[in-house]
Amino acid sequence: DQALADCTKAIELRDNYAQAYSVRADVYLDVERFSDAVEDYQRAANLLPDDDDVRVDLSHAMMKAGDNDGAIEQSEAAIRINPENAFAHNNLGAAYQNKQQYERSLTSFDRAIALDSGFLLPRYNRSDVLVSMRRDKEALETLDQAVDISPNEAQPYVRRAQTRLDLGDV
Repeated sequence: DQALADCTKAIELRDNYAQAYSVRADVYLDVERFSDAVEDYQRAANLLPDDDDVRVDLSHAMMKAGDNDGAIEQSEAAIRINPENAFAHNNLGAAYQNKQQYERSLTSFDRAIALDSGFLLPRYNRSDVLVSMRRDKEALETLDQAVDISPNEAQPYVRRAQTRLDLGDV
């Protein structure tokens, strides 16, 4: 509650303070007030129209709010601003995944991976899409790559184990 109050006070003092809107949106996301988060990220994006990271945050909040078309629009805007933003490509892929447009999502996840080979989230997302497409061997190969990249982290092993369990490959 205090973080929200602090941000609200900052906005009252300076209503064009993009960072205050962005941080308040982060708080709203944390407490699952997704439409409020979208509204504040949109305000931040209006104040910082050339900031690709704000658009990535907005696209994430839009997905949480169930607006995948809006998330696609904002991810594409972030990519226009900065074509090298792996997070924007990952969000674009996730929004397409939510719409069951799997080939488009794979293209976006592959681009995110190409831009940042150590970024594991697009690999996890890619694997999930491949399972949905019944391309189980490729899904496991994608998770093998995640383990190879981060052999000292637990999450890639758990993701691979869960996928194997889901596929009946125990």
